[in-house]
Amino acid sequence: MVAALAGCLAADTHTDIVGQTVMGLVVWLVLFSLLTDIDRDERFALMACLVIATAGEMFLSLVWGLYTYRLGNIPLFVPPGHVLLLLLGLSLARRMPEAAALVIIGSAGVYSLAAAAVGVDTFGVLLFLVLAVASLAMPNHRRLYASTFVLALALELYGTWLGNWNWEREVPGLPLVTTNPPGAAGAFYCALDALVLLASVWIVPRLSAWVAALKQRQVKRWQRLAADGGMPLVLQRAAAFGQQSTEILRDRAHAAFAGRLFGFRVVVRVRVDVVDDALTVGSHNKLDAGDADPIVSQKALVA
Repeated sequence: MVAALAGCLAADTHTDIVGQTVMGLVVWLVLFSLLTDIDRDERFALMACLVIATAGEMFLSLVWGLYTYRLGNIPLFVPPGHVLLLLLGLSLARRMPEAAALVIIGSAGVYSLAAAAVGVDTFGVLLFLVLAVASLAMPNHRRLYASTFVLALALELYGTWLGNWNWEREVPGLPLVTTNPPGAAGAFYCALDALVLLASVWIVPRLSAWVAALKQRQVKRWQRLAADGGMPLVLQRAAAFGQQSTEILRDRAHAAFAGRLFGFRVVVRVRVDVVDDALTVGSHNKLDAGDADPIVSQKALVA
């Protein structure tokens, strides 16, 4: 991932829009190759990162005008690059001591105040406030924010040094100035992490519940057809299996995803149901709509 990002930025300064597009496709391929080893819930979170990062880039660069890319566009490699940086931040956060995270965030605060005091970077104070609020509101992810802040600062220094993009000295629409890049530019990336986390906790479970409800309605429609004798046996069995899987999916939606991606999972109910598939299929439309019955036995988790 590091090689892909660094090599792409270095090559970007020596090519035109065609070459930039080719490099963007390469970065997308790298991302897709990594996604094949990630489970579905984590993939949802990374896709949320992709969508939010793309929208953020369009607003910050093309609308607000905080910075401008070399060719005046949003390079194709930038959105997947944000996802790769998130994966790198997660990897570094798992190895970072809590004390190191506090030092990084504290140092960012000291620099932002000092740079604002001498008039070099008055925009940095606002950026640090974003980092501070995220760290205080979600202390369990402080190490992720710190690791992302450091990685993003390194990326910003590298990209602006090469000339891939440049930050405006005067912040558009605000009586503030900044440097190229801002010393606290990593706060934007930390805000992205926080938004991805919120999307994982609030949007993904609701999306799963919506899909389960949609599938449940289709299953009930099949069951009505079966009750009227208008459905072949094979479709009756499919309807029975669909109800079983739908009920299980709906139950799982109660556990809001945060997953291995962010290091924790919120569980509302823990129970293991041992389901006999043969009995389930054989019962057709006689399943209890509130549970994945028939249940052969229930196993309590070992404390």
